[in-house]
Amino acid sequence: MGGKRLVLVSDAGASVLEACRNLLQQTPPESLVIITANDTINTRSALVKLFEGADNAAALGCYHDSDQSLAAMAQSVFKEAGIAVDRDAMAWIVAHLGADRMVSRMEVEKLVLMAGPNGHLDLPSTQQALGDGASITASDIVHAAASGNMKSLGKAMDRASADGIEGERVLRAAMGYFNRLFRIGAAMEGGQSRDQAFKSIRPPVYFSEQRMIETHLRHWTPMRCRRAIDRLAEAERQSRSGIDALMASAQALLSLASSAQR
Repeated sequence: MGGKRLVLVSDAGASVLEACRNLLQQTPPESLVIITANDTINTRSALVKLFEGADNAAALGCYHDSDQSLAAMAQSVFKEAGIAVDRDAMAWIVAHLGADRMVSRMEVEKLVLMAGPNGHLDLPSTQQALGDGASITASDIVHAAASGNMKSLGKAMDRASADGIEGERVLRAAMGYFNRLFRIGAAMEGGQSRDQAFKSIRPPVYFSEQRMIETHLRHWTPMRCRRAIDRLAEAERQSRSGIDALMASAQALLSLASSAQR
């Protein structure tokens, strides 16, 4: 079992600085060591400067993909395969890809296989391929509540219960959506145009969502959104104290749906 080895240290932070300094003082080191740093390490960190200044080490910058680089990668793959992608579908893809370039490329290639040669991708087919069914159901629940549509809300809640979707997931989706409405409404009250407000948030408002969100904004002013978020946060606290989470979320969302009808 002797000889040199390759050692990988993942998610390293400042706490490994002294160990690395001791390692680099060995002549030569007994093993080849690769260290991947966590997000607390930047170009000004002592750990980076240590490796940059050592004769037997090197520091290589590896940065998370931006929305622009993810979009460029996806567009390149789709273009090579002759796949046409709707604008809102592309926006959704970019918003839901992660920071790992390899994983992101695999997800895009999965869409290429689904579409087929010279195929076409729209938003529903993209969500079906990459989306989480539980997330889509939670979105259905939230949109029905924000619209005051009791019938659709009841059906979506029944489906969530049958599918075993956790109430906490529904509550998080609801708080996220009402926070989104709050930020859009606050931006518009601050003087931004509708289009500017839609583009200012992340993820941006997809084309297919615009009409629905415009409708919701007529009732859900920033002040009402704050109250909705407070009501949902209270439901989350209740679920942690022993009340069934799906029941707590249903009660909160029924209350919000009733408010939207006024």
